[in-house]
Amino acid sequence: MPLEHGELPTREAYEDAVYPEFYDMLIPRLFSDSNTNEDIRLAVNQMNDMHVKSASDRFAILDIGTGTGRAALDLVKAMRAEETLHGNIFDILLLEPSASMLVEAVAKLADLSCATSASTDTRAKIGDVQTFQILAEDLGETLSDKGLLGKIDFAMFTAGGLSHITDEQDLRRFLKGTARCLNADHGRLMLSILNEFISDQLAEEIETVNTDETVCFRSQKHPGMSMTKYPTKMQIDPMTGCRTDSFVFETKAADGEVEKRILQWTVRMTYLKQWEEMLAECGLTVEETRQGKIQKYWLLKRA
Repeated sequence: MPLEHGELPTREAYEDAVYPEFYDMLIPRLFSDSNTNEDIRLAVNQMNDMHVKSASDRFAILDIGTGTGRAALDLVKAMRAEETLHGNIFDILLLEPSASMLVEAVAKLADLSCATSASTDTRAKIGDVQTFQILAEDLGETLSDKGLLGKIDFAMFTAGGLSHITDEQDLRRFLKGTARCLNADHGRLMLSILNEFISDQLAEEIETVNTDETVCFRSQKHPGMSMTKYPTKMQIDPMTGCRTDSFVFETKAADGEVEKRILQWTVRMTYLKQWEEMLAECGLTVEETRQGKIQKYWLLKRA
């Protein structure tokens, strides 16, 4: 249930029309560049390994919960900087349920694709870009309908997105569906969960995301508009163990008009033993785990 903030309207954060721009500005501040990009470094290492093992020079990358495209964009840029990946083509599949977020991601990739399309540019290139405005748990069925089962070379779901699948059956459906989509030989799935969403680690002195401050940015898309996020409030549902985070989000237009609303999201808390048992039950084998600064990673392959 949403937390009480007076009579303000409440909506899902990622469905708000203005919040995607604010989110783009907030991410570096929340995670810091070194934390935000640790998933990209791990992904590039995996792509290099895949390039060595595969005879192909074209790979399909699936970014699950793409948001505004931060991970997909940074990954393409990083791969273009890798000499070992020069000459390769990467088809990008973006999965994101929020229409407003997906629009941002597609625009960024389109700009990058145009900027790197010169025939004399021998670095890694963006191939086809496909978008899927669906929930993560519907991934298996959707890619099956598109003839993409077994065709994904690398998939990633990072920066806490996985925890937004709050129902256990939906989570199992997501894991089983994603396993079926991976290339049986070299396909890999990289998942991460933020430390603060792992119940086993809450008592440990592990870094978490700071959401206790008020943050204000000037909009670049709406001249004269300011956007302010107030401190996050958290509530645990004792029946489900899920956590709802909510905060007041305020926009002030150039003409002085102020709009306030409550934005929220709900996340599933993870218990590591049950989580890793679930991975095995859903047809995934853990190849590697790694503790990042603010999140824990699993590199998985089909069992």
